[in-house]
Amino acid sequence: MDLETRRKRLTRDESRRQTRERLIEAAHELFIAEGIETASIDRIAEHAGYSRGAFYSNFETKEDILWEILDRETERVQSELEAVFKQNLAPRERIEALRRYCLQYGGNSNTCLFELDCDLYAIRHPEHRERMAAYLRRDREFAAQLLRGVFDEEGITGKDPDILVGMFVAMAQGMTMQEILSPGSFDTARSETAINLFFEGLFGK
Repeated sequence: MDLETRRKRLTRDESRRQTRERLIEAAHELFIAEGIETASIDRIAEHAGYSRGAFYSNFETKEDILWEILDRETERVQSELEAVFKQNLAPRERIEALRRYCLQYGGNSNTCLFELDCDLYAIRHPEHRERMAAYLRRDREFAAQLLRGVFDEEGITGKDPDILVGMFVAMAQGMTMQEILSPGSFDTARSETAINLFFEGLFGK
């Protein structure tokens, strides 16, 4: 069954939701592959297999679809982190689960690259800077709150979770950029070593 036949069998609302979802997926893929600045509305619509009109039936601007993606990414990351902390684990087991999650995050070059490009886009477009900064604050405050809970369980004092979360994100993004520019400088093994060293500094293991 071809795509057009499947579309005809959908209700109007189903077809609209499908179109919207595909546009969001296509935009996210292009933002990672080409950059937010380069990925035009025409390219997003074409990549999704729709017309320019289909884009404007769902979004007014490229930034509207960017905010939708960021909402979803924030929800995804927070849900994944909550899943780590909802497990019935001893404090040290929770630290190990958190370390594994950070290894996964740091090893996801697409996530780090997209976040880097969001930062750069906001720097180049001051009119969007405050909204982008709000996403940044929301993500890092959430992670810092969870880290603060781990410190409390372990009796660790004198370490600012807000600063440490910011340091980790900057490190992960920096390693991604260096690996893209100079392959092998921070491959999987070297990135894992760096993250493990970061955790040793946090928890002494």
